[in-house]
Amino acid sequence: MARCNFVLECHKRRTVNRFRPKFTQTQPRKYKNWNLAVDFYADHTGDVIFCVGTKDGTISIRDAKTHNQIRTLISRTDDSTSLPIQSLRPYHPDPDVKDGGPYIKWINTLYFAPDGKTLVSSADYRRARWDGWEGQGGPIEIWDVNTGEQLALLQWGLDITFSGDGKTVAISKGSDHVLWDIPSRRKIAEFQDVKIRFSGDGKTLAIIDSSGYKIWDITTQRETITHSQIIEWLETSPERFLLSHDGTILTTAHKNGTVALWETKNTNRLRALSTGYAKPFTALAFSHDGETLASGDAAGNIQFWDLNNGRKRNTIKTNYISSLVFAKNNENETLISESEISKTENEIKVWDVSTGEQIDVFTVTNISRNDSYSAFDDGTVLSRQNTSVFSENGEKMAIRTNKGIETWDVLNQKHVNTYTKVKSRVSVLALTPDGKILAVSIGSAVRLWNTQTDKHFTLKTPKGMINGFLETLRLQRFDVYALAFAPDGKTLAAGGRNKTIYFWDITTKRHITTLKHEYAVCKLAFSPDGKILASGDTSGKIHLWEFATGHLLTTYKGHGDYVSVLTFAPDGKTLASVSGGFGRIGYNSGTVFLWNVPSK
Repeated sequence: MARCNFVLECHKRRTVNRFRPKFTQTQPRKYKNWNLAVDFYADHTGDVIFCVGTKDGTISIRDAKTHNQIRTLISRTDDSTSLPIQSLRPYHPDPDVKDGGPYIKWINTLYFAPDGKTLVSSADYRRARWDGWEGQGGPIEIWDVNTGEQLALLQWGLDITFSGDGKTVAISKGSDHVLWDIPSRRKIAEFQDVKIRFSGDGKTLAIIDSSGYKIWDITTQRETITHSQIIEWLETSPERFLLSHDGTILTTAHKNGTVALWETKNTNRLRALSTGYAKPFTALAFSHDGETLASGDAAGNIQFWDLNNGRKRNTIKTNYISSLVFAKNNENETLISESEISKTENEIKVWDVSTGEQIDVFTVTNISRNDSYSAFDDGTVLSRQNTSVFSENGEKMAIRTNKGIETWDVLNQKHVNTYTKVKSRVSVLALTPDGKILAVSIGSAVRLWNTQTDKHFTLKTPKGMINGFLETLRLQRFDVYALAFAPDGKTLAAGGRNKTIYFWDITTKRHITTLKHEYAVCKLAFSPDGKILASGDTSGKIHLWEFATGHLLTTYKGHGDYVSVLTFAPDGKTLASVSGGFGRIGYNSGTVFLWNVPSK
């Protein structure tokens, strides 16, 4: 159960349309690359198929193990009648234009539905030029993967959204939506002048407009709840809203900083919170006495919260906050912050917590910001920017620069070492509590350095022969997204894209055990006594595991998007979390949840 929460505004939603051509049909645009479109689908048994857009405008479906062609998808010449919203014959450029040769149909994008049974493609009409190609937008096509049948031929500029189970598709143009049941190939609903969201399990739809919201059961094709009261702060329509994975909670956020959570079964509003145009949280840190929570946000505010009453004590103004940590063993309690001051520079500042005064400052240059964004077949997403990490005591820092991974003695402002044997795919850094071991994820492996001797070794996630072969062919990825050391520094936990948490004994370099998640694992944190591991995933769920037995203690479901920050209070009785929302609600959520941790 959440004990209390604090809220700041989420960024405005950024729409990602994977099928919208980047040019108009009235004026050809010039491009250089002729890359073939490709996508793959792996089922629960490990069988993999992949599709490739061929140079003759068809789509080849192939077996990933044998590379044998299963079938070829060929577009029909007539309009589709099985799944239309606004049928459109393929656009043919002006036949009288001779310069540059004839136009050809080129598959531009391929995308499997979450269940792998349906495929969406978008195409361009291109013709060769001496310096590349020029072209105009073609159609969007929906295919039955098993039969090769073309289910729909649609005009460019539409949005295609699948439910989490892949059985329902929403075809949208602006605020108008047509809902189709894929198995029966039948239109089941049509909505106008509204916004819609699928729940992650594909069973529920939220429909919202200026008058309120409705919950629609996709299985029975009926409204289950109508909340007709005018939500006073929504004006014409909400800027952002999200339905939980199981469809039981609807989250709405307005641009003025107001956030509300609603129980969809009875329309009860769980809580409504206002923040006054603040920015989203980017970092959290507990004081060592457990009485204070420090939060950093994108506007450069460091705020101190009294955990006894949930009230804000004071605020420090600086630049965009990427990391926070309280320093130990100081006469006066100090907070260390890391801020981004330019594309290549980060500023490290030391603050007196009681007075809010800056004690010290130094700058790290040549910063490498390898931001990344991932979208998964289950409908979840993950945005990451991991450039640095502090040791628990605040004395050591590891930071990614253009030279490699640098380690710093923070209190003495001294550069200690640079590790250059690191590839560009580095995504996550972790330090043991004493700062003596640095862990760096490189794809699906983890490399560990002894920061005192420079000795290093690599831990490889166990995948088996078939999965290892698929990774080699780049048909399957096992990237590590989260790392955490146990408090004694002897155990390392790693989680990632393949929904698994791995544990290694650092002393023996031996893989100990694994834990399975339903979604990709993106955050990990050990309790101070090392008895509990908290893991956050891309659906927003947080699991608490008993480390000794692997027993699942409890699951928290308050977040609507991937978990971006996860940290225990010093006494281990409280867990703080923040969720992200790139492509949904914003870059990072404006809510800090404080969870009561159950006793072991």
